[in-house]
Amino acid sequence: MPFTTLPKLILGPWFRTLLVVPTLLFPSVLPSTSTVFCQEVLCNDNIDNDTDGLIDCLDPDCFVDPDCGCLQESEHLLAPMGGVGPNWLAAVHSVAVSEEVMVTGVVNGDGATVRSGTVLTYRRDPATGTFGPDPQQIVFAADGVVNDAFGWSVAIHENLIVAGARTRRSNDEFESGAAFVFRWDPAQEVWNEEQELTAPFPEQWGHFGADVAVSNDVVIVGAPDMGASDNGMAFIYHYAPDPNLPSDPEPWKLHQEIFEHSQWDQGDQYTDQFGSSLSISSDVIVVGAYQFNTDFANITGKAFVYEQNETGDWELTANLLPQQLAWLDYFAGSVSISGDAIVIGSSNGSLYLFERDSVTGQWPSEETQKITNDSISSFGTEVSIDGEIVVACSYWDGAVGWHSGSALLYRKDISETPGQQWIEAERLCGSTVGENYLFGNSCDISGDTVVICSTGDTNPAMAFGSSWVFDGPSGAPDPVLFIRGDANADGSIDIGDPILILLYLFTGGNLLCEASADINDDGVIDIGDPIGLLAYLFGHPATPIPPPFPDCGLDPTTDNLDCQTSPGCN
Repeated sequence: MPFTTLPKLILGPWFRTLLVVPTLLFPSVLPSTSTVFCQEVLCNDNIDNDTDGLIDCLDPDCFVDPDCGCLQESEHLLAPMGGVGPNWLAAVHSVAVSEEVMVTGVVNGDGATVRSGTVLTYRRDPATGTFGPDPQQIVFAADGVVNDAFGWSVAIHENLIVAGARTRRSNDEFESGAAFVFRWDPAQEVWNEEQELTAPFPEQWGHFGADVAVSNDVVIVGAPDMGASDNGMAFIYHYAPDPNLPSDPEPWKLHQEIFEHSQWDQGDQYTDQFGSSLSISSDVIVVGAYQFNTDFANITGKAFVYEQNETGDWELTANLLPQQLAWLDYFAGSVSISGDAIVIGSSNGSLYLFERDSVTGQWPSEETQKITNDSISSFGTEVSIDGEIVVACSYWDGAVGWHSGSALLYRKDISETPGQQWIEAERLCGSTVGENYLFGNSCDISGDTVVICSTGDTNPAMAFGSSWVFDGPSGAPDPVLFIRGDANADGSIDIGDPILILLYLFTGGNLLCEASADINDDGVIDIGDPIGLLAYLFGHPATPIPPPFPDCGLDPTTDNLDCQTSPGCN
């Protein structure tokens, strides 16, 4: 259970009496309380330094401490731009990463004109392994104008970059929007603008380019305020240069327009927003409509899956809609797909995973797993998945200050414990993140690299926002399987286990797997743990032992206890 703890075992009176025994027998092991701090500055001493009842990593003061499972950034890249004037749009607004290339959308960057928008491109240096500090190239629309919002959305795949310009004027329609495709020239080592994409019938306030996605020779552009009753559309382009032209100036051809609209019209205030979030993996597209009206006066959101058929067209094959959604949950405000797994964010404190059936090849209409984190405000508003790693960003969270933001990493459970297919693996913490940073406004993952942007921080150059690179979270060693209570790691639970925990507490020594000795799963090892285990062994359990128990598995909660090895399970 991330960032929270299960209640302590409620011991009977005769057990509580035993709590004073170690004090009488081993007074020297009690920690000194002569020094009291105003905050938990020591996060690995098993002492409640600030006497607030929360020890070490359970205290919010230790949220960003590396000892508390918080992975700090390998790079912090500031946005190098000048001339940024007053504008309600945050500057760094979007990020994307693919293998060795990272892009950052800067909607107020100075491109062809002041505040027209730019995209910063970074290429990892093979010698240093870093992307920065400076971008390899800054790309922008050659004819961009102020407030185009170029870079509002970005996507990358191999040698292609797509950037959305959500408020660009097309065909003289105000804020109709556009998207731009850039292709990498390996000979010149530059990104060249290949084509500007616009809606075939630009609409005022249509916001074509609000989100974009790309994979191989397919580009998708979302326009959440276009179409019937402004409920939204998405446009699918295929790379199909005319073979009769030596150099086709418009090689990307509109292949298909897609839309799904609810039958209940709630007026201009609550349009469906179909196309506000997009993702593609090979021949599967996911489209989010976070204000989709699933029933009269029940605006919850919905996601749609399209798959490419043998003719090359895209067919709707699945509607993704959890059963327990409420008014304005904004389900599908963010969507991401990788292979046979889809992760969808919402604003209700939960993210939802849908996994394709390996036998039938069908996508489930209801979630495979729902992950909820009540301790994080707006948990999972931005999500991304690659392989067996999910990153969930919450830019509205107050982890280290008002709207500072936070990010969590989830890993596929290799033990495949029922109901725990995906478990929390790590927190990602920007070392200098503070109040109003909005860390997690956008996030993306590729392999063992996670990129997160924060829109609210400033740097000395008066640029707004920055990008944070985290290397290695998905490349970390596989977590160790263990059985809670099997303190000696022999694969079974017997009287030797509580005896070993008592020896560990009062005579020192090491445990192969500290987490296995945390019987009540409160994140610390204390006298309550061997007492609880003795109660279980002798038929008087005060409460069931939390998982992983009685079989081998992964720890479903996050704490500061190590588990180096457990031979009985591994």
